[in-house]
Amino acid sequence: MYYDGVAGINNNMSELFPVAGASIAVIAPNRQLTSLELIAIQRDDHVSFPNYWEFPGGGAEPGETPRDCALRELFEEVGVELDPRFIIWEAFYPRRQCTDGTTTYNAFYAARVPSAQRLPLTKGTEGKACAWLRSGIFTGHSNGAVKAIPDHIDRYYDLIHGVGGKALGWLASFGD
Repeated sequence: MYYDGVAGINNNMSELFPVAGASIAVIAPNRQLTSLELIAIQRDDHVSFPNYWEFPGGGAEPGETPRDCALRELFEEVGVELDPRFIIWEAFYPRRQCTDGTTTYNAFYAARVPSAQRLPLTKGTEGKACAWLRSGIFTGHSNGAVKAIPDHIDRYYDLIHGVGGKALGWLASFGD
């Protein structure tokens, strides 16, 4: 159960979906324009899914919108201050069932940046490493694949294939 945000960004979706946290996939074509690359961080040893790779993200602070949470986490984890106008997609995924019977959600955003504006990364205080990874390496479909959190791989595929059959233009034109 999720909200497919292809039709537009609505920063008030947290009223419909109580959001506990957010993550963001920042995607750019590689310099040769032959594949997509994305920003990922490698998780620490002492957390769930140790040493796995994931999109930058984390828990929302009180009063913070889901989009602002994703942008803050991106800055804290990889040193990228992203203009929100680069965000092209949002979706909400169930996170956990609360004792009162309600469900909290994680917001997932995607942003595209042109390869000419590929952003340098600076590892923050969380995670073991951060890098631009070719999408096939992140999803496990290329030589040199890394272990990525399965839910993040699924969210990437939702983005690329356009949940409900809605393709996302140039993102769908890359093969990996």
